[in-house]
Amino acid sequence: MRKPFLILAAVAALLLVAWGSGALEALSEPAMIQARIVQAGLWGPFIFTGLALGMFGLFMMAPAVWAATAVWPLPLAFSYSFTAALLGSVITYAAARKLGQDWAQDRVPASIQRWEERLRAHPFSTIFALRMLLWANPLIDMFAAVARV
Repeated sequence: MRKPFLILAAVAALLLVAWGSGALEALSEPAMIQARIVQAGLWGPFIFTGLALGMFGLFMMAPAVWAATAVWPLPLAFSYSFTAALLGSVITYAAARKLGQDWAQDRVPASIQRWEERLRAHPFSTIFALRMLLWANPLIDMFAAVARV
């Protein structure tokens, strides 16, 4: 119980030190971010995709998408964000399918089994509805992966 508290306290302390020293300005000022992206050249979109994938795993992809619209023109920001979301979904789905399908079948509650039955009966409309409601949420990928469809 004490170890998670210490980790959170250390992260909070590091963030406070970074904020106090002004190191976070490079990550919060649009002009500075754009300058770094220009300096990165061709690697900029790849770095963004990697960061967005990491944020996808933490259920925090929206800030990356918003930041992309501040850095690139809208069509490029959309394509980079879409690529990152698609890659994140595919990786999450594949990992959950490989690691969790057999384990999860014995532990699925009745309320989720109703969704699983609906998914079997209407796979496209169910996933479409979940995506419209929850957008790029890794839980949808995990749910679809462990469901026997």
